Amino acid sequence: MIRIINKEVTTKRLQLRHFRKEDIEVYAEIMGDNEIARWFPKGIGYNREEAEKSLDNILSHWKKYGFGLWAITTKENPFLIGRCGLNYIPETSEVEIDFVLASRCWKKGYATEAAKASLYYGFKILSLDRIIALAKPENSASLRVIRKIGMHYIRNTEYWNIICAKYELLRTEYIKQFLV
Repeated sequence: MIRIINKEVTTKRLQLRHFRKEDIEVYAEIMGDNEIARWFPKGIGYNREEAEKSLDNILSHWKKYGFGLWAITTKENPFLIGRCGLNYIPETSEVEIDFVLASRCWKKGYATEAAKASLYYGFKILSLDRIIALAKPENSASLRVIRKIGMHYIRNTEYWNIICAKYELLRTEYIKQFLV
């Protein structure tokens, strides 16, 4: 069950809402966790200034493109547990799915649930033709989520000066898999 109201998404267990400036404390904590950040392009956690810049970029992305990354909370608790959504990559004119969860929330299916909702939003609401996913090839947990949401491997390629496993899902494939 996915409900969309005012560009925010509700799933069975999660609320994907717009970020707010007051999210910065918890967001900086999540993005500063080196266990999580080893999968980021720079490979280490964000400092406070980098987390603030990241949050500002998320907010401006929504204004510029009309879609972006949501703050993830559970329905039971409005406490921020991560981010997920769609990100436009200007250098390649592609839209990627992005998800980051606090390590205490790993292995609960939240990333898969949020990512499925993001695909739904991208294909059903935005009518995108294609969405990609990128992850470091050794990030088995993210690759598992990417495959669970129906994406298929294209090749390893370079983005942001790192080698990424690139996956994609076409709107036509999504419709056949999930909307029939």
